[in-house]
Amino acid sequence: SEDISISLIAIFTSALFGLFIFLPFLNFLLKLSDIHYAVLSGSVLQITGFVKVAVRNLGIDSQALALSVKTARYLGLFLLVPFFGSLAKGRVHIPWFLWGFLIAGSFFSYFQDTAQILRPILSPVLAVLWSIAMAAVGLAASSRIIFSRQGFKAMVVSFASLLIGVVIFVLGLYLGA
Repeated sequence: SEDISISLIAIFTSALFGLFIFLPFLNFLLKLSDIHYAVLSGSVLQITGFVKVAVRNLGIDSQALALSVKTARYLGLFLLVPFFGSLAKGRVHIPWFLWGFLIAGSFFSYFQDTAQILRPILSPVLAVLWSIAMAAVGLAASSRIIFSRQGFKAMVVSFASLLIGVVIFVLGLYLGA
């Protein structure tokens, strides 16, 4: 539980830095097109809500592209987490909650009319459940652990992953052109 708290705080902090400081600075410096900025945001920001905020002033197509890139990242995690977990355990193991994500994601992707009807009903329920989960994680965290060696390592890894993602994007942008 402390590991989860430390990880979430590190991810939130680096994503916040990326959203409000690093990505806007890069956008100003490199004069990225809306499409490139959308792909960058969807590629490197760890939190979906932050991707939405990063591209809020772009066109609807660029916003959709950014969220599609972010969705592709989630799909990759959906496949890689059980894969590496299976390697560690020596057998194929897919956690039960991943099936729920897959079923819900597929359902709402393919039945968008039903999704539009259910969204007003499910949104408050999901907000309450998410708040409960985050409060539970927050209550389990001690401020000392965030400033510990383990907390420092999590921050370094989180910021390094943001920086590496941006470097790979910029190299691809300029070397692939």
